[in-house]
Amino acid sequence: MRAIRKYFFPLLLSLTIFLSTGISTYAMGDGNIDGGGGSFGTGSELNVWRNNQDGVRVTVVTTGGSVVATPIDLSNCNISSTVLNFGKVSKLQYTAGSSLSINASYTYSKPAVALPRIISGSVNKASIAAIKRYICSEYAAKFIASKTGIPFENLINGDYKLVIEPIAYFTHNGKNYAMTATEAALYNKLSGGALRRVLPSLTHQNLPLALFLEKSDLGYPAWTGSTSGKVSDDAIISSLGIGIVSYKDVPSEELEAPDYTYRVDTDVISSIMLTSATEVNPKNPAKATFYINGGTYTVSNIVMPSGETERSSIRGNSRTTVWTLRFCC
Repeated sequence: MRAIRKYFFPLLLSLTIFLSTGISTYAMGDGNIDGGGGSFGTGSELNVWRNNQDGVRVTVVTTGGSVVATPIDLSNCNISSTVLNFGKVSKLQYTAGSSLSINASYTYSKPAVALPRIISGSVNKASIAAIKRYICSEYAAKFIASKTGIPFENLINGDYKLVIEPIAYFTHNGKNYAMTATEAALYNKLSGGALRRVLPSLTHQNLPLALFLEKSDLGYPAWTGSTSGKVSDDAIISSLGIGIVSYKDVPSEELEAPDYTYRVDTDVISSIMLTSATEVNPKNPAKATFYINGGTYTVSNIVMPSGETERSSIRGNSRTTVWTLRFCC
């Protein structure tokens, strides 16, 4: 997608605009991320995963796949510092030969702006669109830069990528664990299938299928198998439980407009002005996406000459519900 400068002009035909909270900047990174999952069975107090007990492990790597900083874990949950874990080891490091080593001391970070749900549960499902918007946002990039000690400008200059892995916090045989999908598969193999026998819907379905690649990258293939149902240890280790964010063609000026909320029965025309220093042609067009109450509305195939400006608009009426509108490139 072309690097374009964006200006936001919400136009009201009636009633009032109210600002709402949320991350105000998106499209800082390009997310190679998809996800799936399925239904859950029932567990016991000795072997159980509770809804929303999830997070992500983030590893900063070079475009060639070399780890440049200790991975960090992010979660909205209140996690005990004594939860059993295998340290801050990324999928790339396990692929390179690292082995599991149990650790009884755990650290993680809780972002001020909450993560979206990562792992689908019995009732509440994860939204891959919400995960992408969050992980690829300027807020996430700045937060990760601050936690890894890598200057923000360096992180997004195109030399680095983020490897994102889903984490589940669960109880197994009465003990509390934190594991990525890859760690759960490796542990299951070492334990003779102990996890799959008692927590199959978590460790071999919704955890590994929470994130996978849309296209091959860093030596990992795009996942072309089923996006629901149980998967094998080998499939998880080789292909699942991973998303990748690349920083390239970073916009010269990020969107600074907040979300807007419109009252019921409001006629709305919201538009953005796109400008580009280089030609945007049909071979590599721009697009504008509007998010309204969870729905996605995209204006595609936007073209413009070098140095020119193009307006993209959306029209509608919030007939029966309050609208919350967000723009993304």
